[in-house]
Amino acid sequence: LFTLYQLHLARGHIDLAFNHLSKAVALDRSKLLELARFQATRGVGQENAQQIVVKLKEECLAGLAKRPFNRSLRLLTAESLVLLRDYQKAAEVLDESYKAVPEPAYSAALGRVYLAWWDSRHSEPGRPEGADLDLLEQASRYSPWSLELARRCRDVRSNARSLPQGQLALLERIEERL
Repeated sequence: LFTLYQLHLARGHIDLAFNHLSKAVALDRSKLLELARFQATRGVGQENAQQIVVKLKEECLAGLAKRPFNRSLRLLTAESLVLLRDYQKAAEVLDESYKAVPEPAYSAALGRVYLAWWDSRHSEPGRPEGADLDLLEQASRYSPWSLELARRCRDVRSNARSLPQGQLALLERIEERL
């Protein structure tokens, strides 16, 4: 059903895609995140998408209590937390498993969480350039090969003359990891 959803979506058959996605969600709750994305991007309603993500987060956290070593469930939980802008909790959910088993999937996901967290803070009006470089540093610890991290460092570097010396040194340490 999910494949049929993807096929209809690719062909622009939105109603058919939605029908197949709804059926897929009934069979596989992990598809709730895709349903939230679908609704948010199709203008069905941000509120409804938000409610779906909250529901998914609750189901995932309950599932993790029963199956704490389920990698897919842990990654899905973190992704739902990021969509809800609970970056701290998303990092905690992933870091807990990463410390036990440093798998590349956890490492890449942690890097994405810290980049999303930095993006969220960086987009706040009046935020000084170079603020929250500690989040980029965290991203570099987990995912030093990330092109997205390199792009953000390049953007910060382009305004480097306005950075205080301490932040400039931190930026240089991050760039050394890349």
